[in-house]
Amino acid sequence: MSLNRGSRSGRKATTTLRQRWNFPYCAATGALLAGIAISTLDAAAVTTQAGGSSGATLTSTYLAIFLTSSAAAVTQAPWIARRLGARATYAAVLSVGALVWGLQGILILCGLPPVAILLSGGVLTGASFGLATVLRPLVTKAYMGGQEMAQALARVSVVTGLSWAAGSLVGGFIMGHINPGWGLIVRTLLAIPIIVYVLRRPPETEPSVGGATEAGGGRIQLLRQNPALRRCVLFACCIAAFAVPMSSLVVPIASHLRTSPLIPGAGILSASISIGNALLSIVVVTRLTRRWDDFQAVTIAGCLLAAVLVAYAVSSLLIGHRIELVVWSAVGLAFGGLRYGGRSLVVGAVTATVDDGAAIDAIATLNFCAALALSLGLFLWGLLIDHWSAEAAILVGAAATLATSLAFLRSSARTEPEPSYR
Repeated sequence: MSLNRGSRSGRKATTTLRQRWNFPYCAATGALLAGIAISTLDAAAVTTQAGGSSGATLTSTYLAIFLTSSAAAVTQAPWIARRLGARATYAAVLSVGALVWGLQGILILCGLPPVAILLSGGVLTGASFGLATVLRPLVTKAYMGGQEMAQALARVSVVTGLSWAAGSLVGGFIMGHINPGWGLIVRTLLAIPIIVYVLRRPPETEPSVGGATEAGGGRIQLLRQNPALRRCVLFACCIAAFAVPMSSLVVPIASHLRTSPLIPGAGILSASISIGNALLSIVVVTRLTRRWDDFQAVTIAGCLLAAVLVAYAVSSLLIGHRIELVVWSAVGLAFGGLRYGGRSLVVGAVTATVDDGAAIDAIATLNFCAALALSLGLFLWGLLIDHWSAEAAILVGAAATLATSLAFLRSSARTEPEPSYR
């Protein structure tokens, strides 16, 4: 009987491990993220090189179009998901995005101007990306055995971070030698595994999106009715505007660093941030949530992120450009862990302020506001990089990140705990 009990406990442990990690889902999501990394680096390289001395401004303009379209689309995610189902909607928006990226790649291979193609397609690719970012946390939580949101996202980050790093390195070293249209076609092909998996392999428990009549109110109404949600979203907007542009404008920053060749150098910077995501984000989430709730933990991560940004700027000012990229890549590990670990924590904090049926509304509100804030932040960072320096942009972002993180941390210490629906 003891052997039987041991056998049953072993099977239970194996089942729990598979549920907590779900390796096929992680692998398919990893392929998707590798493709996104390649296309992101590809698009940023095209706009940076086409813009010349104003490359950062042109890149931030493209990203602003992309993110504004994303923000407009996320407001419709709850409505669509409640009618089609979260999984079906997720697969559909990934399919649309993959088709648009592939079409752009074909048009660029046919000789049409890459910048014009990217700018014109930014609305559709941004909209599909925005819808996917709302649904991905819910789908991930369902496929990862129903863990708490922050823990589920942090576990998947181990795989997606490595995949993004691989995509950045491959994209960086390949894009300098072939037509950029091929990078967009690769992006399309790498989206196929996750689309097929989500459609053919349902999770044990479907993602909860509430009933068809639960509209959840408008974005503004939802924020007014829920002070805890409002606090989380406002802090996420500050981080999106002040710190996140660092990873989004990696190609213009590499250009400012006089990195040569440009695209491989930018790929190394992006890969270091992604490896930090893979190796350290789950450590950030686990260590900080041992002592603090998700919101307090993310404000502490914000303070640490500001310190990392200062290290970036100071190292660039004091170290010669021959080893500058090496030092930045090393510091990028910490940036990636804190930036993406903080992302997992803020999503966890947001979903803890509402019940499961309203989680999609809360995430849509978060992504809508954060996308608009990031658009503004990208524009301001681009102007600072082009008309002053990358170091100045990073120091300004670090100062603003530290100030807001400390303010929210002090506020959370004085505030009574809000009811949690976790």
